[in-house]
Amino acid sequence: MKRFTATPDLKVRALSTRNTVYDGPAYSLSAANQVGPLDILPGHANLLSILADCTVRIDTDQEVKEFIVSKGLVKVVDNTVTLFINL
Repeated sequence: MKRFTATPDLKVRALSTRNTVYDGPAYSLSAANQVGPLDILPGHANLLSILADCTVRIDTDQEVKEFIVSKGLVKVVDNTVTLFINL
């Protein structure tokens, strides 16, 4: 996957009802809402959306983390992405 920035400028927290799935820097995040695919890169506009059933991909400095979401929310504010998953 081609990266659009040299450094992982996003701060991502993915929280389930039982644990923290991921908490750290990322280059990008991909998911889906009711409208379709959703890609979040550094500088993304503020956003609050309900996630559709999808696979979330977080491109981190070390690896690409993937996990399945059945119900969730995504919030983006000032390069900080918070996911509330499998609610």
